[in-house]
Amino acid sequence: MTKVYKPFDIVISGGGIAGCALALALHNNTQYRIAVIEPHVPRWDNKHPSFDARVIALADESWKILKALGIELPSLNSSPIKKICVSDRRHFGQTVLDAETMGKSCFGKVVHLSELGRNLHEQLENTEIEYLMGSAIEEVSRERDCINIQTSGHSLICRLLVLAEGARSPTRTQLGMISSQENYQQSAVIANIETQLSHNGRAFERFSQHGPIALLPLPQTNREKNGRQMSLVWCVDEEKVPIIMAYSPTEFSSHLQTLFGDKLGCFKLLSEPEHYPLSIQIAKDNVSHRVVCIANTAQTLHPIAGQGFNLGLRDIRDLCETVRQQTDLGSYKQIRAYQKLRESDRNQTIALTDGLVRVFSNHNVPLTPLRSMGLSFLNFSGTAKTAFAEFSMGQR
Repeated sequence: MTKVYKPFDIVISGGGIAGCALALALHNNTQYRIAVIEPHVPRWDNKHPSFDARVIALADESWKILKALGIELPSLNSSPIKKICVSDRRHFGQTVLDAETMGKSCFGKVVHLSELGRNLHEQLENTEIEYLMGSAIEEVSRERDCINIQTSGHSLICRLLVLAEGARSPTRTQLGMISSQENYQQSAVIANIETQLSHNGRAFERFSQHGPIALLPLPQTNREKNGRQMSLVWCVDEEKVPIIMAYSPTEFSSHLQTLFGDKLGCFKLLSEPEHYPLSIQIAKDNVSHRVVCIANTAQTLHPIAGQGFNLGLRDIRDLCETVRQQTDLGSYKQIRAYQKLRESDRNQTIALTDGLVRVFSNHNVPLTPLRSMGLSFLNFSGTAKTAFAEFSMGQR
């Protein structure tokens, strides 16, 4: 029996944050028929692999991109980052970026992944986008003018397939799209903490002999109005993870306090710590015949600079702009135009993030004074500080 394939213009594989944002952007700015394939049923208990307990810092430019794409998030609870404090534990180097002195209201805003996911899904449900939940791609066959897709329960045909499946994209592997990966031999330990003193909209990046410590101001709730809850990302060598995970809440807070210092007073652990390995993974070619990779499927970065999803949003903006301007959807000319449009920003962000990891996550003693001097130079150089602030805000 001949299969009957349901026709679409664009199929997006992956219904996480990136996939949903792209689907909404395309719906708001084009007339294309869109389908989203997502193997997991949406849930908001922090157990969904795409909408877990983590938070992300959406750069100022990312909020502008979302608004320009017609993705409004008025009900999304967020916490503005008004200052970024970068320092090196037990060394003199430090710098403080102040949004107000740079004529900005904030550098970005911190949001919960689960809340962002819920907001995007609510908008998606009010469109004619076909959201195929509980379904995953099993087979892909490419022809000159189209792609045939077989999932666990559906047969689809489209002109362009966009992969937003994450770093371990099975479809990218199935299509033979090569990616390079390097393990940093580190893991990120994440948790929510309460500080004795208010964060006052400050984000902290503290470099220590046991790895970088990032603290982001959490969105305030009705129960917590004093601005004392923060999200912790503590990057540690892999062999130290079992030791840290075995700490009691008091031991965890005490060790963190020793490394961070007393700028925020005493720490109190609020959530069960979790951890995940850190690596850099780059798709050698983020495009192939009628296929485009975006966000973490195209590049997965270390969280040290908080650039991963912000870079992915710029993928979404430029892909939306490319398919809107060129009529031959999915053609070689079109996807190459997208690839060239993304090349400079992608390469620069990857290189800068990877460079920060190698300098600031390195325990090499000779590098420590150079690192400290670099932070001091940044603090006193207006030009360098502005450039760093623009990088943090996602301006490319």
